[in-house]
Amino acid sequence: MFPLSGWFCFFFNHYLLQFFSLGPYFILQTHGLVRFFFIEWSRFVDEALNLPLAAIEAVLSSDDLLIPSEDDVYEFVIKWARIHYPKTEDRQEVLGARLGRLIRFPHMSCRKLEMVLKCNHFHPDFASKVVLEALFFKAETPCRKRSLAAQDAGTTCSRYVERAYMHRRHVKLVEFALPRPGGVIYLDLKKEECAQCFPNGRIHSKAFHLGKELFFLSVGCDVDHHNPFYCFGLFLAVKLKESDSLGVECEFAARSKFTEEYITIRKGIYTFTGGKVVGHRNLFAIPWTTFIAEDSQYFIKGLLHLRAELTIRQWLLFRIGTLCSFYLLMTNVQYFLVNRHAIISLTF
Repeated sequence: MFPLSGWFCFFFNHYLLQFFSLGPYFILQTHGLVRFFFIEWSRFVDEALNLPLAAIEAVLSSDDLLIPSEDDVYEFVIKWARIHYPKTEDRQEVLGARLGRLIRFPHMSCRKLEMVLKCNHFHPDFASKVVLEALFFKAETPCRKRSLAAQDAGTTCSRYVERAYMHRRHVKLVEFALPRPGGVIYLDLKKEECAQCFPNGRIHSKAFHLGKELFFLSVGCDVDHHNPFYCFGLFLAVKLKESDSLGVECEFAARSKFTEEYITIRKGIYTFTGGKVVGHRNLFAIPWTTFIAEDSQYFIKGLLHLRAELTIRQWLLFRIGTLCSFYLLMTNVQYFLVNRHAIISLTF
């Protein structure tokens, strides 16, 4: 493959091939079909913001857009539109007539759909229509969803078709709000899927919300830093700004073949900052060969059952503030006790 910059167009056997690239992106358009291969989306978003409208439409038309989630597509489109169309009326026009129809609202999170209704980037009628359509789709049965996606496949606006999202594996989530935001996440993996991770493959979960934060799990084959062998690793990531931090209490567990109950493997309180991932390279403290062996205790009828229990501990910041206030109070009390005679003399 040769390096590309800008736009190159040429004709070959009546096929129009358009190439344009920015760093690691490569787009090939043939008869209006676009395949978009994207490596490390987050690192090159700023460059992609300079693409013209026609190029953005070509990118968003692809089912093969390798990004974390449709929420990221929405955020990118809004950011691009605000840069190129600063006036609200112009932005509503281009989003309603051109780009909005390429956002796959049915695959966005409910929190983002709520933002669609509240923001002024879309005309209210358009926002109400796409959000209502998305909610109806989410309420459908899995069979009906597949049917709608099949009918939609190959059309200009494949709104029901899932893209090739980076975080693909479905999880089961039980969310709770009290006494602190958190939830229990269940991730089941086939033994064949785990075996395919050797020697450096990974499986990502679909992103999920806890409180106001967006998380995802990642498992795969890693190398133990303390021992020279491959092992099974599990990691947790949260989407935060570079300047933000978050304390999360985590408990990772797996079902044992002997008891068929979940056994706690690791637990602790971790501090997340922008771009930081926490977890364990060697979750089970055993070599990969032992983990994947026929008599492995962690596979029950060919399935690995993982559980992550997460609690967001924002209250730590409150406690730190409380301790600081208490320290200042005690300092003042101590000063009064030491100097009480002088203070009383001055008073009288």
